[in-house]
Amino acid sequence: MIRTRRELLHTGSLIGCVCLSGCQTFSSCSAEVACFEFEHEGYDDAPDVLTITHTGGDSLPANEVFITNVAVDYNDEEIATVPWYELSANVDADDEIEGDSITVEILFPEVVEVLWRQDGEERVIGETRDFR
Repeated sequence: MIRTRRELLHTGSLIGCVCLSGCQTFSSCSAEVACFEFEHEGYDDAPDVLTITHTGGDSLPANEVFITNVAVDYNDEEIATVPWYELSANVDADDEIEGDSITVEILFPEVVEVLWRQDGEERVIGETRDFR
């Protein structure tokens, strides 16, 4: 039992140090392939904007990563699945995505997914529904 303020502070310091040192051993990216962060900005009279950032895991070829539900024509409400490299001014089709960000316009989708298309297969490696 803790009896004095000094014991309480000492115990709290030890617990804090153990937690901090333990937390540092965990990776912020626990995905099997790659991790992505999504930041949404909503507007009333224009398409919403979603910034997607590769935050960890494997670096991926930009020509194998696709984003779903991108607003390619806001006025006609046309959406498409678009390869990462077409959405970035800094990344070519042959480049790797590692720590890169893209900003896309979206209409009102239920979900935006990051797809990895490799060897004829497609996997969802990231998604967000936070704008709903």
